[in-house]
Amino acid sequence: MEIIRITDQRNGTLTEFYARESDGYRNGGSDTNADMLANMVRLLDALAGVDGPTLFGVTSHFRLRLLNIDDYRAPTVATIQPVIDGPKTFGFDIAYPMPNSDSPWDNAWVRGLAFDAEMAVPMVLSAIRHSANNA
Repeated sequence: MEIIRITDQRNGTLTEFYARESDGYRNGGSDTNADMLANMVRLLDALAGVDGPTLFGVTSHFRLRLLNIDDYRAPTVATIQPVIDGPKTFGFDIAYPMPNSDSPWDNAWVRGLAFDAEMAVPMVLSAIRHSANNA
């Protein structure tokens, strides 16, 4: 699976962005934020090793939006955000918009928490497959 950083964010690949941000937080003494961002690098590496659609990614702070086209205004297919669930328990908040035909109300989203990259990969693939804006 390939996730390409959108053209409007030209300062490196997604992996380079998260690695650079992680290093910056670590150098600034914020190991927690650095570890969260380093986990995003691990997840992107894991996703690169599986079959899946080519998507575009746009970053907003730590959050990664996955899109079908190279345009930040495109509808979101899914989001991935590194999180902490308890002291030093890192994970990923994975979310996607439900199709209105399956949704209890307009614009409902499904969210889940994965505790590591291995757990997150199938969740991200499922989010992409079931998204109202699927790839």
